[in-house]
Amino acid sequence: MSSTILTAIVLIISIAVVFIVSRLIKSLFVKLPIYLILLFLVYCFKSSELIITPPRFKTPYTPKKFQMNYSDVEFYTDDGVKIMGWYITGDKNESIILCHPYGMDKGYCIPHAKFLNRFGYDILIFDFRAHGKSGGRNCSLGYYEVKDLLAAVSFLKKMGVNKIGVMGFSMGGTVALFGASLSPDIDAVVSEGTYISFHSAVYSFANCYYHAPRYPFLPPAIWTAGIRLGFNPKALDLNILLQDTFHAPVLIIHSTEDKEIPLSEGLEIYKILKGQKYKWILSDAEHLKYYAKDERKYEEKVIEFFRTSF
Repeated sequence: MSSTILTAIVLIISIAVVFIVSRLIKSLFVKLPIYLILLFLVYCFKSSELIITPPRFKTPYTPKKFQMNYSDVEFYTDDGVKIMGWYITGDKNESIILCHPYGMDKGYCIPHAKFLNRFGYDILIFDFRAHGKSGGRNCSLGYYEVKDLLAAVSFLKKMGVNKIGVMGFSMGGTVALFGASLSPDIDAVVSEGTYISFHSAVYSFANCYYHAPRYPFLPPAIWTAGIRLGFNPKALDLNILLQDTFHAPVLIIHSTEDKEIPLSEGLEIYKILKGQKYKWILSDAEHLKYYAKDERKYEEKVIEFFRTSF
């Protein structure tokens, strides 16, 4: 039974119990706390739903529209989730895996795939679990999604790929860094507009889109999301995950004008990294619009990084 169904059953039972008790009790002073508990339970469920259930956006076009040779691919994670993707062939034995943001799908990465493929790289793009055409019901903002990335890396290694780079955007960047801390097969990482933890992601997005204060609203939502996902959200924290054993070179890209994931997140990630690291701070790009702001310079920075790292 999935965590979502189980949580829904518990919520329904709780509502039923509260309703029955409230019918039996006549005193308003006793009923009021019961109604408040009910309201709290409903809030926890609905607010956690906003965190762990992204919209299922599915790109209506494929790389073929942009004159790229590709094939549909699929592979499975070690926890049994079916991942759907595209493999775009280049003329090198070097591949770049592109990791899309929360709420998007692999189609978001097509512009980046196009310029990387133009420089000869093979490209693997896939839908994270609970996104696009992949399996899975819930999103963990990166904690379980790293399994999707590691499955993608394993897919490429079985094909005999020599060098593997990963480029991730927002949630995809968090997954890219997390994955590189676990897999020695990831040789380089580009992280764009990335958040540092589960908590900071929720705080940032809630402030940006809902103007919601951190307290008292967000901790119960995060706590409930953790219960439904089956892990402690504090475990998804790059302060913990990016230890001294992290080996891959990293390019951190962030913008001073990113209102969804503030620059402080990118700078903190850069500070944590102990190995070979670079940063490029843009002055006037919005979240997920870095490439569109200055395509030529963006391509130069990313291509030079991968060339140097490989």
